[in-house]
Amino acid sequence: MTTVWPKNEAVRAVLKHLNGVGFAAGGGSAEWPDDKFTQRRIEDGDVLTHPAQGSIDAPTDLILRTRPRPTPTTAPTVTIA
Repeated sequence: MTTVWPKNEAVRAVLKHLNGVGFAAGGGSAEWPDDKFTQRRIEDGDVLTHPAQGSIDAPTDLILRTRPRPTPTTAPTVTIA
């Protein structure tokens, strides 16, 4: 068995081993068999063989589309009379 950690929260949410073992929503690692599937995920960088130091960066290979939040310069102003 091999202990693996997801590279980010997006991977944590969707990636499971073929045997059905995924990552817990609260964080931490998973125990996966040391097989071709696991080795491929390690080579691709989807999972790590050691915990990441600090926070895990947002995924760079996924495009997440969200509405931009208004900033103080672009937010509408309300005038109360």
